[in-house]
This record gives sequence, C-alpha cells and structure tokens, in this order.
Amino acid sequence: MEAMKEPRYEKWVIIPVIAESNAVAKIDFKMPVNMKHCTGVAFSITDVRGAFNPSEYMGEISLQFNNRKSHPLNFQTEYKTSRYRMDHILIKLEEPLNGGSRVSGYYRNYIDVAQSLNIYLQCIAEPF
Repeated sequence: MEAMKEPRYEKWVIIPVIAESNAVAKIDFKMPVNMKHCTGVAFSITDVRGAFNPSEYMGEISLQFNNRKSHPLNFQTEYKTSRYRMDHILIKLEEPLNGGSRVSGYYRNYIDVAQSLNIYLQCIAEPF
C-alpha cells in the first residue's frame, strides 16, 4: 500500500516596506508557521511621492531568511508600472524555511523621493 503525501499549497507572502528619500528601511517580518519553502521573490514599487527618473535603479534590497542564517538575495530594484506582470520579474529561489522564522534585511532607497515597496515571496505551505 502506497503512503499518502500531505498536500502542499503555493502561497504568496507580501511584505510592505516604506522608505523615505535616500534612506534605508529595515525589514523584519515573521513568516507564518506553515511556510516551508520559498521558491521565488518579486518586487513592486507601489507608491512614489514626487518626481523621479523611471529609467534609473530605484533602490537595493537585501533579504536574509531563517533568522539571518541564510542570505540568498541582494538585488537592485527597477521601476515597473502597476500593469507589469509579476511572473516576468520573479527571481527564482530554492530556500527551505523554518516555520515561524524571520525574514530580515533592508531596502536602500536610491532616489530623492519617498517610496513604498511590496516584496512578494512565493512559498510552498503545508496545511495547518
């Protein structure tokens, strides 16, 4: 008799970040307990308050997983319109997660105006 596998679900975790002009915003987010694996990450700039050059890099993001035990991502972000498909800017990851651990790091705003960034983590979750 074959053993039954527990079902796994794809879930997205959204981490909002607000960065003032030319400032560094701290990221410290506790992952849900049922998140077991991170398979990708995407970003969107959701609110820019002022004039800026959309052809330049908007900022730099650094993410650490599992209470700072793993540092798989340091990436410069670009401006994308709200109509841009997230699956086109997804960065693939293969990061096992300890349920309930912290995602930490920073977002450095390169431009002279405040902005909001959403970090989208594509995860595999186990049901409660």
